[in-house]
Amino acid sequence: MPTVTLLGIAQDGGVPQAGCSCARCMAVHGHVDGIGQFGREVMGYRSRSIRLITGERVIIDLEEKSYLEPFAPEVISNGSKVTLGKGVTLEFLRVPHREEECSETYGVIVRGNKKSIFFLPDHDTYEETLNYHKCATLKEWLRSLQIDIALLDGTFFTVEEVAKRRSDAAGIPHPPICESLDLLKERDIEIDPEVIFVHLNHTNPVIDDESKRQEIKELGWDIGKQGHHVWEI
Repeated sequence: MPTVTLLGIAQDGGVPQAGCSCARCMAVHGHVDGIGQFGREVMGYRSRSIRLITGERVIIDLEEKSYLEPFAPEVISNGSKVTLGKGVTLEFLRVPHREEECSETYGVIVRGNKKSIFFLPDHDTYEETLNYHKCATLKEWLRSLQIDIALLDGTFFTVEEVAKRRSDAAGIPHPPICESLDLLKERDIEIDPEVIFVHLNHTNPVIDDESKRQEIKELGWDIGKQGHHVWEI
């Protein structure tokens, strides 16, 4: 039976994060870029041996950086569906996110015979995303996707947590959890999917503040726990 496991809940830099001296992050080192590790210099995967499903802009960018050699790229766009086998398909939904960086960002719905899970760890704003998908509210959009679980962008709890640390906070666009809660309100268990917030930045108090976690749970939603969520799909 296919399963989906939540392996990590942290944002790009991880928790702890390099270069940060807060109580969660002191004395950390060793973060690496990632995708370049698949090349001949490190893992040495043979040419075109790894299936890579992504947008055209990303493929062009990887090729320009000489990172594409190990990958067999498959180009997708908004609404694309890819079959993985054993009754599992992936459905890709384009979302506006850091378009100026030659990027192309998608939420992914993993559909199985038992459950469907929507993974959306990155997007700029709900206003832009909902406009793109022609939906008036977040709840309307999530309900229309016919999913059981939504793993949503929970990078920050409020914008203030990063604004007081960086002068370029506006250049790190993510809808904060407090805004998501304002849009979601209380869960209607009969018609709303589960919502679990993931992709947590190291500044996010929900990592270790039980009162913040409880605030979310009282509305019927949840915070991801690394390795604790395993779903048969």
